[in-house]
Amino acid sequence: MSGSSLGSEATATPLVNVTKSVHKWLSAKVGTVQWVHQKIVVPVDQGFDTFVAEVGQTFPEAARVDKADWGALFHAIMGPCQAQHQQTQQRSIRPEMVRTYRLRELEFTQPYIGDDVPAEFESYIDKCWKQYCIERSNYSRKFVYPCTTIVQSSGFGKSRLLRELALSTRAKDARMKVLYVCVRGGSSSGYPVRTSEWPDALFPSVHLEYVSDYCLEEQLSSCLQTVFHNAMRDWDSVGDYCFAHFELLTQGNFTYDRLTRKIPDTS
Repeated sequence: MSGSSLGSEATATPLVNVTKSVHKWLSAKVGTVQWVHQKIVVPVDQGFDTFVAEVGQTFPEAARVDKADWGALFHAIMGPCQAQHQQTQQRSIRPEMVRTYRLRELEFTQPYIGDDVPAEFESYIDKCWKQYCIERSNYSRKFVYPCTTIVQSSGFGKSRLLRELALSTRAKDARMKVLYVCVRGGSSSGYPVRTSEWPDALFPSVHLEYVSDYCLEEQLSSCLQTVFHNAMRDWDSVGDYCFAHFELLTQGNFTYDRLTRKIPDTS
């Protein structure tokens, strides 16, 4: 869910030199990495595929990085750059655009019209989950994902509905909690703000020749299982710190580290 976006004046995308940061990360991951004089200078909104290609061309040792770790490298290097760029963009928005942004922010805190809608949506998700739990043993496929969609035109309140669901389940012993992720493009503006870290972690932009659909499904499934188990460990507080995704630009950095941390082996 990306919510509404604001227009912005066309400006040159800033470039960042990430050579030292990449060298430091690779050294910690694979051991000794030879320093090179060639620089890795990329746009602050660099895509995953091009980033991987640039790093691979500059540091041959990157070939020893597991495919699953490329996402972590990308987030570690580009995440802070993109978050800083978003903050700079927000500060540079024209006054009338700031007023529009604040109005949309205010709209999300006004009394919700149709109090029964969030409750009905919560009930529907709960029924879907119960049915899935009953019937999942009958599925023949290895991976089956219980899911639903909200389909409506832009501006009709999809993100607001999810905010209301997150609000109603954040502080009580609910059967569910909400992890809201806004996947709007990194260089765009709007409300709610783009969630840092999570979009590229859950939906990496990679070509099929690098990673198969099956591999992507496994990675997504593994990531979501880790998120679920960590959320269970933090059940009393997870609703609160995930709710901040609607309000804080960089909250995704904290929740990503918190919910994707390694699960202790209890075997």
